[in-house]
Amino acid sequence: MENCTTLITTLLISSASLVLYGLMRVVYVVWWRPKSLEKQLRQQGIQGTSFNLLQIHGGDMKKMAKAYKETWSKPMSLNHHIAPYVLPYFHQMVQKYGKVSLSWIQSRPRLLLMDPKLCRLILSDKSGHIIKPPVNPLADLLQKGVATLEGEKWAKRRKLITPAFHLENLKGMVPAFSSCCVDLINKWKKSITSSGTCEIDVAPEFQNFAGDVIARTAFGSCFEEGKMIFELQKEQLALSLEAFQSIYFPGLRFMPTKKNRRRHNIDKVIRETLQDMIRKREQAMQISGEFGNNDLLDLLLQFKEQSGNDLTIEDIIEECKLFYIAGRETTANWLTWTMVVLSMHTNWQEKAREEVLRTCGKNVPNIENLNNLKIVSMIMNEVLRLYPPVIALLRHTIKKTNIGGISIPSGVDIWLPTLFFHHDPEYWGNDAGEFKPERFAQGVSKATKDQQNAFYPFGWGPRFCLGQTFAMIEAKMALAMILQTFSFELSPSYNHSPFILITLQPQHGAPIILHQLFSSHVHTHICTVWVAGNFCISDIFMVLIMMHFVAMTFDIEKKYIGKVSLSWIQSRPRLLLTDPELSRLILSDKSGHIIKPPVNPLAEILQKGVATLEGEKWAKRRKLITPAFHLENLKGMVPAFSSCCVDLINKWKKSINSSGTCEINVAPEFQNFAGDVIARTAFGSCFEEGKMIFELQKEQLVLSLEAFQSIYFPGLRFIPTKKNRRRYNIDKVIKETLQDMIRKREQAMQVNGEFGNNDLLDLLLQCKEQSGNDLTIEEIIEECKLFYIAGQGTSANSLTWTMIVLSMHTDWQEKAREEVLRTCGKNVPNIENLNNLKIVSMIMNEVLRLYPPVIALLRHTIKKTNIGGMSIPSGVDIWLPTLFFHHNPEYWGNDAGEFKPERFAQGVSKATKDQQNAFYPFGWGPRFCLGQTFSVIEAKMALAMILQTFSFELSPSYTHSPFILNTLQPQHGAPIILHQL
Repeated sequence: MENCTTLITTLLISSASLVLYGLMRVVYVVWWRPKSLEKQLRQQGIQGTSFNLLQIHGGDMKKMAKAYKETWSKPMSLNHHIAPYVLPYFHQMVQKYGKVSLSWIQSRPRLLLMDPKLCRLILSDKSGHIIKPPVNPLADLLQKGVATLEGEKWAKRRKLITPAFHLENLKGMVPAFSSCCVDLINKWKKSITSSGTCEIDVAPEFQNFAGDVIARTAFGSCFEEGKMIFELQKEQLALSLEAFQSIYFPGLRFMPTKKNRRRHNIDKVIRETLQDMIRKREQAMQISGEFGNNDLLDLLLQFKEQSGNDLTIEDIIEECKLFYIAGRETTANWLTWTMVVLSMHTNWQEKAREEVLRTCGKNVPNIENLNNLKIVSMIMNEVLRLYPPVIALLRHTIKKTNIGGISIPSGVDIWLPTLFFHHDPEYWGNDAGEFKPERFAQGVSKATKDQQNAFYPFGWGPRFCLGQTFAMIEAKMALAMILQTFSFELSPSYNHSPFILITLQPQHGAPIILHQLFSSHVHTHICTVWVAGNFCISDIFMVLIMMHFVAMTFDIEKKYIGKVSLSWIQSRPRLLLTDPELSRLILSDKSGHIIKPPVNPLAEILQKGVATLEGEKWAKRRKLITPAFHLENLKGMVPAFSSCCVDLINKWKKSINSSGTCEINVAPEFQNFAGDVIARTAFGSCFEEGKMIFELQKEQLVLSLEAFQSIYFPGLRFIPTKKNRRRYNIDKVIKETLQDMIRKREQAMQVNGEFGNNDLLDLLLQCKEQSGNDLTIEEIIEECKLFYIAGQGTSANSLTWTMIVLSMHTDWQEKAREEVLRTCGKNVPNIENLNNLKIVSMIMNEVLRLYPPVIALLRHTIKKTNIGGMSIPSGVDIWLPTLFFHHNPEYWGNDAGEFKPERFAQGVSKATKDQQNAFYPFGWGPRFCLGQTFSVIEAKMALAMILQTFSFELSPSYTHSPFILNTLQPQHGAPIILHQL
């Protein structure tokens, strides 16, 4: 009995001791040790967040997740200053605590070091005290290759597999690279439409391409089996990411959960497949006496033989698994960002294409060709700098270590933000956030200021990425072959939103518009369109017209070849002319054979003003109303302009918060502002009635656009559909209101003996009196309706794009502001002031060039006409793309796609190369826009008064997506952050 009591007492004491030890261990791990580490780091002056036991499962991780969620929920503006967007929490840490700061992952301290010198010391450390961070054991199933090993194991494995990535061995893989590139190009060619273009999301395309490259280079003739392995490895990657982000407790990996079973099953299938492939290779080697493939698997098996089995089958399997993870993501995202960036900087795209064609012609590049592509190398290094696939390198101390004077205790994670190093002005200059490949002209070592190395896309030190040369060959070959075959631009649907999913990726994909590079002989292209059957016609006469077009291209003057092409609107041929000289000939034609295109009769309800008239009617009306837009008459409208500008500024001031800022979507603001200006300048004291008219006319515009885009059949306008009834009802109300206003004005004139308002309505009524009633009341009504349509969209969108562009180019914003303050002070500008704003004029002309409100001018032949040696039959629409003229390097230079207001320093006539006029924001010839001076005065006054009152920048939520809705507009608005001065 006594022995039993003693045994029970001993067991109780032992149990209590174990429980006490467990509790003490828990206290040590979750509280005492973290507080001790924090104290050691803070004693050295390191600042950061404090460890909080109550927030061990939230704290910094929760704040980090919230920052990512909030920032990544909206696209950023289209520029390369991505560091604050991609790593918002860590950017705030650096701003608040400096380049060495402390945060926490549960109970583990994380030291952020934003100093490239310290980074190099850590990455080149050979003491063995700094290793890769420990990971969730469930993530180990993904791969246990050389990247995860440490110490002697790492050194031995690294030494064994390094020769596989030597250049001589990689040369044997070039046929696999080129084969995958050819497949990619051919696939894209099949997507090209008859117009020579297509839109492709290149992000998943490059993921598939890189997967194909790895499968071919890893397994050669076993390519299909290799692809199956990598599909499984892709699924395993997703499961490993999930495990990496979750909390792990001991034994969790052995629990038979659904996901655990899937993880182990995938691993089993991959291993068995690889073992079978290896067994077949070894059997083939025993028969032939040598390995016959130039792929990674053969190379690793050769090293296994040469090493006396120091490299085991298990090791080879793990290296093959690693090869997929490391190789696929890096190259795919590198190529994706390169396509995005070159779409933003078409001048560099053209330079790269010229180099590729000069070096390789249209042939598949070989290794020697790739080595000679210096500009391509500069571009790819600059893309790696701005968009490094791996945005941070992680390390962990297992012993107390001194790095650059900082004593780092054992058990600390070290976070080295590659992205921050690559964007730091201290090392790259004040233009660190800009795309400037020329900084790599003398190589990587001389790219930074004072040759301070801060470029780590493939790591640094003894553990730098083994696949660096492999990735470079693959990416250069793919880009070279794409440049040989296509030019490309960003799709309007592209949203600039870099985010992290293992590597740096575009969150919403990378939709790119490809343009296949054809031969320049026009008639070949037209024949191709015809054979493709890209139109539906039953009338044999239309076929004869088509044949006439094909025949007549032989007679086009040589200088126009490549600038004329054909498409169809239902059964009507449309001729696209991209030559400004031909455009001027057409726009200045006085034969009467070229008119505005006929429109859907339902759209005519919108307005039948001077813009729609032809022949004698047009000439007469134009002559009658032109004086209304003479400068002397417009001067009388300046008070109306300034009154609307003051209202706009005051409205914005009311939105300013206590910190002196506010965010405003300026697109609808300028639409309302331009509508107010037109209402005041058209109807003066009848301003409110004018606004009501224009609200109705706005609705009519939407209905007319709908009619314009739809198929019309005779009599449709007379059918009493709901929309037709609404169209006629709006028109009736507008006409009755205007007739009533005109009647009152005429009555007042009879009483006073003169018109007393300086507005458009008075000016038109004066023109009516002076013309002996050649200008009727009905015609005045139509001109008022036209004034709204033509005036509002042009001025509003011109101002919107100016605000966007000056937000992107703050140096020019500041130059403009200095000129305004020097010329006007804080006073409301007058006409003389506005005439003296030379820099503002240069800026506004350059914005009109880059973002013309009207992107194309349309004409239609009603008789056979000869233009520039080209015989155009009757019944053909002619499309003159203003936007193309304004962006053509042939006329504006290689910097045509860049914002350079200085090109207008000597006026419009001398802005282009060799003074070849290619600037048509307000049309050309006898039908140029009458409201040009009106629009310029309005826009200059508004911009001047905004610059007097605010500085401004793009909101992070701005998405650069110009699109066409009657005029060129920002599809998703123009959110601008205003700072009151």
